[in-house]
Amino acid sequence: MRVNEFLSKSNYINADYINKEVKIVCTDGEIIFGRIFNYVSALDNEPDGEAIDIWPTRRPDMNEGPTEIETAEIADIELTQEADNGL
Repeated sequence: MRVNEFLSKSNYINADYINKEVKIVCTDGEIIFGRIFNYVSALDNEPDGEAIDIWPTRRPDMNEGPTEIETAEIADIELTQEADNGL
């Protein structure tokens, strides 16, 4: 799903999406799994732009904490099966 479609469906990361795991495919092909905990508007994130904040999961090399991903760097985003199952 395109990030704009995801954000519009989620009403800019409403409570239904907080702490849900997503699969993010970046524009460079990198795949990141993480739990969403925040949405940052372009105005609040100048000069970088609109972003979502996630706690990475499924990647042992990303144990350093939260990660901000600019929406311009997201090619595809979707809820994972774990999120669908309420985990």
